[in-house]
Amino acid sequence: MENFTFYTGEDNLQIWCQSIGLIYNHHTMDMSVANSSSRERLLILSGQKKYPVFTEDWCGCGKTQINEVTDKYVALTWRGMDYKAYLGETCKTKTVYLDNPYLSREEVMMEYEYSVIEIVNGCLYLLEEIRNEHKESPGRIGGSYDEDHKGYMLSMLRYAIENGYKIFYPTYALLSACKNWASLTITDMPTFSKLMQQGMKEGCFDGDNTAGFDNLAEILAFNKFDTLFENVPGLKKRMEQAAERGVEMASLILAGEFKCHEMTACENPEKKESVLLIQTYIEGKQRLEDYHIFVEEQIKPNTTLDLGYGATAHIGEVGKDWLDFNWDEVMRLEHTYWQYKTEPKMIAENTSAYLEIKYNMCNLWSVFKRLMNSIDYHLVSSNPDNKYCIEGEKRCALELIELLIERGDTHLEELKSIMLEHEDWTIFGLNGEYEYWMK
Repeated sequence: MENFTFYTGEDNLQIWCQSIGLIYNHHTMDMSVANSSSRERLLILSGQKKYPVFTEDWCGCGKTQINEVTDKYVALTWRGMDYKAYLGETCKTKTVYLDNPYLSREEVMMEYEYSVIEIVNGCLYLLEEIRNEHKESPGRIGGSYDEDHKGYMLSMLRYAIENGYKIFYPTYALLSACKNWASLTITDMPTFSKLMQQGMKEGCFDGDNTAGFDNLAEILAFNKFDTLFENVPGLKKRMEQAAERGVEMASLILAGEFKCHEMTACENPEKKESVLLIQTYIEGKQRLEDYHIFVEEQIKPNTTLDLGYGATAHIGEVGKDWLDFNWDEVMRLEHTYWQYKTEPKMIAENTSAYLEIKYNMCNLWSVFKRLMNSIDYHLVSSNPDNKYCIEGEKRCALELIELLIERGDTHLEELKSIMLEHEDWTIFGLNGEYEYWMK
């Protein structure tokens, strides 16, 4: 994962503000089925001109009324009850039961955390935490936990901008328009363009503090120079004007000194492609299994697939997110997390076979790690039939690692060597000697 930071243009810049964190808790019970959910919000209290201030309602929890803010506490009202959230402490409300005739029980409660935070260090800490989370667990992107913590950081950046630090606009625009903060690739160009134009209008590239240009240069490590200039009206002109007045960073940007790093599968969890995973089950005198992985360039129209032990299948037409797969008859596979299971068919005398198939958009590094976890599980299993599956899974793991190396993840050469040197791959599993490779 490429390093990313933002610049202030000042040594040891500190921007302090008072804030209150709100945790909404909602719990239901329907017969014997319980469900709990929570959301987190950050409300910055510094700069509020008058009170009371009302927070949003979430999932029926109710609005909170902020009545007074002192250096020691925040006085607030929730559902007709008064509370004080003291600095550095957590204030929990009473649980309120809601009248809902359709549920056995529905209840809500709130938690408040009053704190004084330093914006710059707080943002840098949160940014690193979220980027690591997005790299390791891309499937959680967009969930409530993820959105809440992204909202924390964007609120703090917005506060800094509103209090004069327009230099943060490029960073704010990027993070507002980027789904995966590990990749930092802009996925919502209209939002990025709108915020950048707003930033230029408000002076993010004006004045003696040229950190706005430094922050724009950081973006160019993850997004192509031409794409930004083509989609943000007036951006190139601003760079040219700044270069004319002697801003060195503007000249470097125009000269194309900052190359966009094309991230490999290991670096970018959003780098996905069509992957076809097929497990073959052979039923005869002896039960056998085989395992196969076919990636995008192998998934071509009118292709015959060798599935081991004499079993073959055929790919017919291939669309953007579907393909026609012929086993005993043609079936259309679409990108999905679900697993298809075919009917058995005879492939030789007294021998039948059936398939379990997954066809999805996947990140190859994530597929590799899941496969390695499966191999580790099968190696320690007491099921003797697993040995046939392990051989196929190991073969596929080696095929994947070779493909990743060919595509640019050359640091995986060392991992490949270790895989070839050892027969027992539990060394890559939990508490294994080489577990760190699967991080």
